[in-house]
Amino acid sequence: MTAVSSRLLNAWPVLLYLVLMPTMLWLGFWQLDKSGQRAQALARYETQLENSETQDAAELIDPEPFSPVSATGEFVADRQLLIDNIVVDGQAGAYVISPMVLSGGRTLLINRGWIPLTSERTSAVPLTVPTEVQTVVGRVGILPVGGLILVENPTTTERWPPLLVFPTMAELSSLLERELVGGVLLSTDPLADESERFVRRWTPGGLPPERHMGYAVQWFAMSIALTLLMMGAWWRTRSKNNRE
Repeated sequence: MTAVSSRLLNAWPVLLYLVLMPTMLWLGFWQLDKSGQRAQALARYETQLENSETQDAAELIDPEPFSPVSATGEFVADRQLLIDNIVVDGQAGAYVISPMVLSGGRTLLINRGWIPLTSERTSAVPLTVPTEVQTVVGRVGILPVGGLILVENPTTTERWPPLLVFPTMAELSSLLERELVGGVLLSTDPLADESERFVRRWTPGGLPPERHMGYAVQWFAMSIALTLLMMGAWWRTRSKNNRE
């Protein structure tokens, strides 16, 4: 083996360490940041649960997440949406999103809750809505956000309700061809005869802060272990060179 080849073999663990170490440290601090964000979100949620002052959705500009809100308008009965890949109690299903036209002309998305889907990936329950003006009470929320999304949502459809995978507000605005109010109303007061058809568990999604903290500890522990391995390898190489 040539001297150059020997030096390359000795250098690659160092290069690998220089790549892995910053990555693991970044992941550790990222998990710490996620833990803090989740703790703040849960604290805001608990605070808003104590808030009983309901605001009109049509007048909200920058609403606080989970604050109580009400909306009065007419549902667009033939333009409902299903958001797929929502799991409740181990069963896959979808959120039912029903657009409501408010008095000012803008459209608010109402998340009416979770339903199971049939084997053909269609709604297992009726999705009818009243045709007359309705008032819906709930909490300020957002659309569900997924991880890695491998499919694209359609920009147009002839089949209603379409089955979508974690769509954005812009995608839904384009699909519905309507100007949407920012945010989603998470319905807490069911419409007539629908109380047993929908599952409503409106809590901040994601992992608990403790889980993120545990992941951070794991990444930091792995970075320490990697450093100790590198130090041990360096010490053995130095001892071998001294003997030679």
